[in-house]
Amino acid sequence: MGLFVAPGITRWLENTVYDHMLRASDKTPPVDLVIAAIDEASVERLGPLPWQHNIHAQFITKLHDAGAPLVAFTMPFGEAQNNSGVEQLKAAINLLQSDELANSAQAAQLKKLLDSSVADFDQSTTLAKAIESHGNVVLPVEVRLAGSDAEVDALATMAAEKLTSIANDKTFIAGDTELLDGAPVSAELYVPPALFTNPARTVGHVTFEADRDGILRSDTAAIRVGNRLLPSLSVVVAAAMQGLESPQITIDDDALLGFGKKRFQLDDQLRWNPQFFPSTGSNAIKQISYFQVLSGEIDSTQLKGKTVLVGTAGSVANGKLLTPIGGELAPVVAIASSVSSLRLSQTYRYPAWAPILEFLIALAIVALAVMVYPKVSLATASIITLITIVALVLIEISLLNFGGVWLKLMLPALAALGAASGIGIKSLIRRARTPRGQGVDGVESLRMLGLTFQGQGQLDLAYETFRRCPNDTQSMDLLYLLGQDYERRRQFNKAGEVYTHLASVDINYKDIVQRRDRMKRADIAQSAAATPIAKALTRHAHGHEPSTIPITERQTSGKQSLGRYEIERELGKGAMGVVYLGRDPKINRVVAIKAIALAEEFADDDLADARARFFREAEMAGRLNHPGIVTVYDAGEDRGLAYIAMEYLRGEHLSHYAEPIHLLPIARVLSLIARVADALDYAHKQNVVHRDIKPANIMFNKDTDELKLTDFGIARLTDTSRTKTGIVLGTPSFMSPEQLEGRPLDGRSDLFGLGITLYQLLTGQLPFRADSMTRLMQKIATEEHVPLRSLRPELPEMAEQIVSRALAKSAVDRYQTGAEMATALRTCLRLASRKEAIAR
Repeated sequence: MGLFVAPGITRWLENTVYDHMLRASDKTPPVDLVIAAIDEASVERLGPLPWQHNIHAQFITKLHDAGAPLVAFTMPFGEAQNNSGVEQLKAAINLLQSDELANSAQAAQLKKLLDSSVADFDQSTTLAKAIESHGNVVLPVEVRLAGSDAEVDALATMAAEKLTSIANDKTFIAGDTELLDGAPVSAELYVPPALFTNPARTVGHVTFEADRDGILRSDTAAIRVGNRLLPSLSVVVAAAMQGLESPQITIDDDALLGFGKKRFQLDDQLRWNPQFFPSTGSNAIKQISYFQVLSGEIDSTQLKGKTVLVGTAGSVANGKLLTPIGGELAPVVAIASSVSSLRLSQTYRYPAWAPILEFLIALAIVALAVMVYPKVSLATASIITLITIVALVLIEISLLNFGGVWLKLMLPALAALGAASGIGIKSLIRRARTPRGQGVDGVESLRMLGLTFQGQGQLDLAYETFRRCPNDTQSMDLLYLLGQDYERRRQFNKAGEVYTHLASVDINYKDIVQRRDRMKRADIAQSAAATPIAKALTRHAHGHEPSTIPITERQTSGKQSLGRYEIERELGKGAMGVVYLGRDPKINRVVAIKAIALAEEFADDDLADARARFFREAEMAGRLNHPGIVTVYDAGEDRGLAYIAMEYLRGEHLSHYAEPIHLLPIARVLSLIARVADALDYAHKQNVVHRDIKPANIMFNKDTDELKLTDFGIARLTDTSRTKTGIVLGTPSFMSPEQLEGRPLDGRSDLFGLGITLYQLLTGQLPFRADSMTRLMQKIATEEHVPLRSLRPELPEMAEQIVSRALAKSAVDRYQTGAEMATALRTCLRLASRKEAIAR
């Protein structure tokens, strides 16, 4: 199929794949086939070719005596010997018999001597008798194929006339009109003399037709001679090895070559592709020297039961052939390869259905590219294309090697490459049209910055940043997620603004019109709410009309409440939910309350599972009783708002001390992280994995030295709240490689995040940084971090070792428990303190 679309490049690619497969093949030839090579040693002993016919007669006799059942010559014997002396002797005999002395004793003795001399001189007759005596000798018909259609009929008729001396019933195979029209036609024939062909078993044509690049990849099973087909020497020899004659060889209407139980698919020119074997090496067809057979140096056991192909080899061979396996092969080796392939059924076919399948595969790849490539980056498209091309090549090689089917898949490969190139060109054009300073790298940086703002809860800055990106699919997806984030924050006017902007770009984008209209109604309803707290907690469930569900007003105090807790004020907002300062009126305890609108975070189908998981995780977090872990007092749900009441902490997140200008002393950092490791070790023993270890989830009161790890339970819920496009809110800077890949997690993933936290608190920067989220994830998964002491040389060497082990790509290479990491940190602290004391 590819020959019609990109003939030159496709043909070259297909041939390259085919040739490499044949070179890599480890197939072995049959053991019952031997080449008798007319090599340099034979010519040196017997003289230059052509040899006297009596030499070949002796050779055939030797093979017959050794038990070789079939002999095939791949080159002609040469012209018949000069018989002028024989004719003169015969004339003398006739003259002697006509004389009056013919009946004398002297005349009889003279006639006997003359008859003996005639037999010695007539070597051609001797060869013919040797062929007849053996009974299974196959002779070659040398052919030159016609070059144009104009001379086909005339040449076919002329060729038929040259073969009239050969018995038709043992030479030709039948063929219908369609087969004859497609078969190659002989322009010239060299037919052995009838003296030799009559006693021979049969004849077969010997012709080699290389491809356009000069490499022989096929064998022509039959050529047209008149209105009949003359099979090739390799075909008749393979059939004879099964005890079949030429008339038992068939080619049907579907170009299926058959003899005995074997069937081989031919193309429309009656060609097929054999497995070629080298002249030397472990996979070579066995060769013996012609002279060694003639002189008796070859043990007869090496010839018994063997089919022997005779031909020139080495430097003696003429017309050597280039083949896919590399180097040049003598014609006899090429023919022996064809015989071996037929004998062992190691042929390669191109089925009639192959072009249709190739076209459908190419069409499917183009269709897939049109649907997928515009939605992914150029790098991702390139990787997909590379994987597709490699897969197609492997499939083609596998089918050739294991099934003998040549499915030409380079056209689909070119289709994949063309689709990727089109996407690349389109990307370059878009880059050229992008305002200066907003190239691909700049756009990725903007998206990364926007995601950072969004993860930190600074939605307005995120919105302004995303709007500076081009209005492509990826940017629109990010804005859509940002609008949903505004919805969760109950900032319906902002969400409506985002959706209005998206609708102006593409009115048909997802459910943008419905969301935009819903936000307008929700904003109106929210404005009617009685108190600021009620506005903040207005709920809008998926698939229902917006409604305002204010926190209950207690008549006694006039304060708002959530469950049994009175709300004092808002403390902050995160990626999911709002944190309030509250009070338990029963025991007058101050608490921090994290409220999450589950209906906004999860679709209706997932809501029940999310609610159950929320309370299960809250229960697990509530069981944790450790001085380094924030205490969870209560969890509940009030009119669509799930909440967790926990210990109210004073101080600052460690993220404040991760800034270069606020770094804590080295000893203080090591001590704090060791305490966090202890807390994690306790949690992990309770089968609780945090999943979101970072400075922002660690509270520290510098005045009281109180340290608490927060957000247990919420981390797992957040991790399962993914958007429809698969993007996770926030940045993956603290995620372990297995978490980025979505694999099951255990406590060692938390220790990876703790290692990044330690690195940031010691240096003021992250160990893995990149301009795009994709590149950042790649660095975390595959690349080493910047060495710790290259940023701060004064840090202890052991601190470098602790960080490197904590940030190992494989969980097996990290600290296996938090206690193990805590011990290493305290050892490092002691050594550093001792070193500092000695220095003083």
